[in-house]
Amino acid sequence: MKGYLMCSACGFVFGEIAVRKNCPHPTVNRKYGKQICVYCCKKCKFVKMLGTGWGCGYIREESK
Repeated sequence: MKGYLMCSACGFVFGEIAVRKNCPHPTVNRKYGKQICVYCCKKCKFVKMLGTGWGCGYIREESK
Protein backbone atom coordinates (compact mmCIF):
# COMPACT_ATOMS: atom_id res chain seq x y z
CA MET A 1 0.00 0.00 0.00
CA LYS A 2 1.69 3.13 -1.19
CA GLY A 3 1.33 6.18 1.02
CA TYR A 4 0.71 4.19 4.20
CA LEU A 5 3.05 3.19 7.03
CA MET A 6 2.65 0.77 9.90
CA CYS A 7 3.33 1.96 13.43
CA SER A 8 6.07 -0.13 15.04
CA ALA A 9 4.53 0.25 18.50
CA CYS A 10 0.81 -0.50 18.00
CA GLY A 11 0.88 -2.23 14.60
CA PHE A 12 -1.88 -0.15 13.01
CA VAL A 13 -1.51 1.28 9.49
CA PHE A 14 -1.81 5.04 9.02
CA GLY A 15 -1.21 7.58 6.27
CA GLU A 16 2.37 8.84 5.97
CA ILE A 17 1.50 12.14 7.62
CA ALA A 18 0.39 10.42 10.86
CA VAL A 19 3.60 8.41 11.37
CA ARG A 20 6.86 9.86 12.62
CA LYS A 21 9.70 8.34 10.61
CA ASN A 22 12.29 8.53 13.37
CA CYS A 23 11.54 9.20 17.02
CA PRO A 24 14.30 11.33 18.63
CA HIS A 25 14.24 9.23 21.82
CA PRO A 26 16.82 6.38 21.49
CA THR A 27 15.06 4.06 23.97
CA VAL A 28 11.80 4.24 22.01
CA ASN A 29 13.69 3.37 18.83
CA ARG A 30 15.29 0.33 20.47
CA LYS A 31 12.10 -0.93 22.12
CA TYR A 32 9.45 -0.28 19.45
CA GLY A 33 11.21 0.63 16.23
CA LYS A 34 11.62 3.86 14.32
CA GLN A 35 8.09 4.43 12.97
CA ILE A 36 5.76 5.73 15.68
CA CYS A 37 2.21 6.98 15.00
CA VAL A 38 0.86 10.20 16.49
CA TYR A 39 -1.41 8.27 18.86
CA CYS A 40 1.47 6.34 20.42
CA CYS A 41 3.55 9.52 20.41
CA LYS A 42 0.86 11.31 22.45
CA LYS A 43 1.28 8.70 25.22
CA CYS A 44 4.95 9.66 25.71
CA LYS A 45 5.90 11.76 28.74
CA PHE A 46 7.84 14.18 26.52
CA VAL A 47 4.89 15.24 24.33
CA LYS A 48 4.22 19.00 24.45
CA MET A 49 1.48 21.23 23.12
CA LEU A 50 3.05 23.43 20.44
CA GLY A 51 0.67 26.06 19.15
CA THR A 52 -2.41 24.16 17.96
CA GLY A 53 -0.72 20.77 17.62
CA TRP A 54 1.45 18.27 19.45
CA GLY A 55 5.23 18.06 19.26
CA CYS A 56 8.13 16.27 20.82
CA GLY A 57 9.63 17.96 23.86
CA TYR A 58 12.51 15.49 24.14
CA ILE A 59 14.71 17.54 21.80
CA ARG A 60 14.15 20.69 23.85
CA GLU A 61 14.96 18.99 27.17
CA GLU A 62 18.00 17.30 25.65
CA SER A 63 19.57 20.65 24.70
CA LYS A 64 19.23 22.17 28.21
